[in-house]
Amino acid sequence: MKNVSTNHRRGLRMKRAQVLSLLILFGCHRAGGRSPSPGEPLDIAVGVPICADVTACERACRTGTSGACVEAGRLYEYGHVGPRDPGRAFTFYESSCDLENASGCFNAAILLELGRGVQRNARRAVALYQRVCHMGSRTGCTRAEELSASVRP
Repeated sequence: MKNVSTNHRRGLRMKRAQVLSLLILFGCHRAGGRSPSPGEPLDIAVGVPICADVTACERACRTGTSGACVEAGRLYEYGHVGPRDPGRAFTFYESSCDLENASGCFNAAILLELGRGVQRNARRAVALYQRVCHMGSRTGCTRAEELSASVRP
Protein backbone atom coordinates (compact mmCIF):
# COMPACT_ATOMS: atom_id res chain seq x y z
CA MET A 1 0.00 0.00 0.00
CA LYS A 2 2.82 2.39 0.84
CA ASN A 3 4.39 1.85 -2.63
CA VAL A 4 1.13 2.83 -4.33
CA SER A 5 0.88 6.17 -2.52
CA THR A 6 4.62 6.83 -2.94
CA ASN A 7 4.41 6.03 -6.65
CA HIS A 8 1.29 8.16 -6.96
CA ARG A 9 3.01 11.16 -5.32
CA ARG A 10 6.09 10.64 -7.49
CA GLY A 11 3.84 10.57 -10.58
CA LEU A 12 2.12 13.81 -9.56
CA ARG A 13 5.48 15.52 -9.00
CA MET A 14 6.61 14.31 -12.40
CA LYS A 15 3.44 15.60 -14.11
CA ARG A 16 3.79 18.97 -12.35
CA ALA A 17 7.42 19.19 -13.47
CA GLN A 18 6.45 18.30 -17.05
CA VAL A 19 3.74 20.97 -17.15
CA LEU A 20 6.11 23.51 -15.63
CA SER A 21 8.77 22.66 -18.23
CA LEU A 22 6.28 23.09 -21.07
CA LEU A 23 5.11 26.43 -19.71
CA ILE A 24 8.66 27.69 -19.41
CA LEU A 25 9.44 26.38 -22.89
CA PHE A 26 6.54 28.34 -24.33
CA GLY A 27 7.48 31.52 -22.51
CA CYS A 28 5.05 31.51 -19.60
CA HIS A 29 6.60 32.92 -16.47
CA ARG A 30 5.88 34.87 -13.35
CA ALA A 31 5.63 38.62 -13.38
CA GLY A 32 9.04 40.25 -13.23
CA GLY A 33 10.48 37.93 -15.87
CA ARG A 34 11.79 35.22 -13.59
CA SER A 35 10.92 31.56 -14.04
CA PRO A 36 8.72 29.99 -11.36
CA SER A 37 10.07 27.58 -8.79
CA PRO A 38 8.44 24.14 -8.58
CA GLY A 39 5.18 24.40 -6.65
CA GLU A 40 4.98 28.20 -7.05
CA PRO A 41 1.74 29.63 -8.51
CA LEU A 42 1.96 30.69 -12.15
CA ASP A 43 0.56 33.94 -13.52
CA ILE A 44 -0.93 32.52 -16.70
CA ALA A 45 -4.43 32.15 -18.06
CA VAL A 46 -5.04 28.44 -17.69
CA GLY A 47 -7.41 26.39 -15.62
CA VAL A 48 -4.73 25.33 -13.14
CA PRO A 49 -6.08 26.00 -9.63
CA ILE A 50 -3.91 28.42 -7.69
CA CYS A 51 -5.57 28.00 -4.29
CA ALA A 52 -7.63 25.44 -2.42
CA ASP A 53 -10.74 27.62 -1.95
CA VAL A 54 -11.98 31.19 -2.27
CA THR A 55 -10.79 32.13 1.23
CA ALA A 56 -7.26 31.00 0.39
CA CYS A 57 -7.46 32.88 -2.93
CA GLU A 58 -8.58 36.08 -1.24
CA ARG A 59 -5.81 35.79 1.36
CA ALA A 60 -3.17 35.15 -1.30
CA CYS A 61 -4.50 38.02 -3.39
CA ARG A 62 -4.17 40.42 -0.45
CA THR A 63 -0.54 39.38 -0.12
CA GLY A 64 0.22 40.07 -3.79
CA THR A 65 -0.28 36.76 -5.62
CA SER A 66 -1.88 38.00 -8.82
CA GLY A 67 -2.95 34.55 -10.01
CA ALA A 68 -4.92 34.09 -6.80
CA CYS A 69 -6.73 37.38 -7.51
CA VAL A 70 -7.70 36.09 -10.95
CA GLU A 71 -8.83 32.76 -9.50
CA ALA A 72 -10.97 34.51 -6.85
CA GLY A 73 -12.46 36.68 -9.58
CA ARG A 74 -13.38 33.65 -11.66
CA LEU A 75 -14.94 31.91 -8.67
CA TYR A 76 -17.19 34.92 -8.08
CA GLU A 77 -17.88 35.70 -11.74
CA TYR A 78 -19.06 32.20 -12.56
CA GLY A 79 -20.86 31.53 -9.27
CA HIS A 80 -18.63 28.76 -7.95
CA VAL A 81 -18.91 30.14 -4.40
CA GLY A 82 -22.58 31.09 -4.39
CA PRO A 83 -24.60 33.30 -6.70
CA ARG A 84 -22.71 34.92 -9.57
CA ASP A 85 -21.18 38.21 -8.47
CA PRO A 86 -19.42 39.93 -11.39
CA GLY A 87 -19.06 43.14 -9.37
CA ARG A 88 -16.98 41.36 -6.76
CA ALA A 89 -15.15 39.50 -9.53
CA PHE A 90 -14.21 42.84 -11.08
CA THR A 91 -12.59 43.93 -7.82
CA PHE A 92 -10.33 40.88 -7.84
CA TYR A 93 -9.56 41.18 -11.56
CA GLU A 94 -8.64 44.83 -11.03
CA SER A 95 -6.33 43.85 -8.14
CA SER A 96 -4.60 41.30 -10.36
CA CYS A 97 -4.24 43.93 -13.08
CA ASP A 98 -2.56 46.24 -10.56
CA LEU A 99 -0.15 43.34 -10.00
CA GLU A 100 0.57 43.22 -13.78
CA ASN A 101 -1.44 40.06 -14.52
CA ALA A 102 -2.60 40.16 -18.14
CA SER A 103 -5.42 37.66 -17.60
CA GLY A 104 -6.92 39.71 -14.79
CA CYS A 105 -6.63 42.95 -16.80
CA PHE A 106 -8.32 41.29 -19.76
CA ASN A 107 -11.16 39.94 -17.62
CA ALA A 108 -11.66 43.35 -15.98
CA ALA A 109 -11.76 44.98 -19.43
CA ILE A 110 -14.43 42.54 -20.60
CA LEU A 111 -16.62 43.30 -17.58
CA LEU A 112 -16.18 47.04 -18.17
CA GLU A 113 -16.91 46.71 -21.87
CA LEU A 114 -20.10 44.76 -21.26
CA GLY A 115 -21.16 46.58 -18.11
CA ARG A 116 -21.38 43.30 -16.25
CA GLY A 117 -21.23 43.90 -12.49
CA VAL A 118 -19.85 47.41 -13.03
CA GLN A 119 -20.98 50.48 -14.93
CA ARG A 120 -20.22 50.12 -18.63
CA ASN A 121 -17.11 52.16 -19.42
CA ALA A 122 -15.71 51.58 -22.90
CA ARG A 123 -12.88 54.12 -22.51
CA ARG A 124 -11.60 52.44 -19.38
CA ALA A 125 -11.98 49.04 -21.06
CA VAL A 126 -9.86 50.29 -23.99
CA ALA A 127 -7.20 51.46 -21.53
CA LEU A 128 -7.11 48.02 -19.90
CA TYR A 129 -7.00 46.24 -23.27
CA GLN A 130 -4.08 48.51 -24.24
CA ARG A 131 -2.35 47.61 -20.99
CA VAL A 132 -2.82 43.92 -21.80
CA CYS A 133 -1.48 44.62 -25.29
CA HIS A 134 1.67 46.14 -23.76
CA MET A 135 2.01 42.98 -21.69
CA GLY A 136 2.30 41.04 -24.94
CA SER A 137 -1.25 39.94 -25.77
CA ARG A 138 -2.22 40.25 -29.44
CA THR A 139 -5.84 39.71 -28.45
CA GLY A 140 -5.57 42.68 -26.10
CA CYS A 141 -4.21 44.81 -28.98
CA THR A 142 -7.02 43.70 -31.28
CA ARG A 143 -9.74 44.37 -28.68
CA ALA A 144 -8.25 47.80 -27.89
CA GLU A 145 -8.28 48.76 -31.59
CA GLU A 146 -11.77 47.40 -32.24
CA LEU A 147 -13.34 48.97 -29.17
CA SER A 148 -11.56 52.32 -29.52
CA ALA A 149 -12.94 52.58 -33.07
CA SER A 150 -16.46 52.39 -31.66
CA VAL A 151 -15.86 54.85 -28.79
CA ARG A 152 -16.73 58.46 -29.55
CA PRO A 153 -13.93 60.98 -28.85
